[in-house]
Amino acid sequence: MQFPVEVLARECLNNAVLHGNFRRAHSHVSFRMRIGRKRICLRVTDRGPGFNWRRRRGLRRPGANAINGRGLLIFQMFADGVVFNRRGNQVTLWINTA
Repeated sequence: MQFPVEVLARECLNNAVLHGNFRRAHSHVSFRMRIGRKRICLRVTDRGPGFNWRRRRGLRRPGANAINGRGLLIFQMFADGVVFNRRGNQVTLWINTA
């Protein structure tokens, strides 16, 4: 269970810092993790403008050597659920443990 949580947290936090906050050192990222009996929930919020996650869902998978564009694929592979806020600057993921 540890590996999926680490991969998802790292991907969310990297995206928030690099893309959401545009690498601005003075911007904040919020990370929240809740561990329950039935699932682990991760929530990451940045202060950026967000992105159009609705449009990104139908795009092709990134190539094996791609540097960017793997986040949604990683979420799909390791999370049991993914929800973005309307603005696209917050993602909530959960992993079922039971």
